Amino acid sequence: MSLLWSLIPILPVLFGAKSIILSVVLSIAMIVVVSVILAFLSGMALAKRILINIIIVALAVSVAYAVGTLARRIFGISV
Repeated sequence: MSLLWSLIPILPVLFGAKSIILSVVLSIAMIVVVSVILAFLSGMALAKRILINIIIVALAVSVAYAVGTLARRIFGISV
């Protein structure tokens, strides 16, 4: 089931979107949905949970981008 939810941000690309905007909007929406669920289950303040999740996702995206950049520079890998 989690695989299905993880596909939501890339659905616009699969259906031929030319811009990244819709994927970013859907990603943010999914972060908010997950944050609401986690805040409800843990009793944490909603705004704090959303901020924590956005920071975690931003760090993960930064690391993935850095690894991709290094792979391109070191090994000549390109997509």
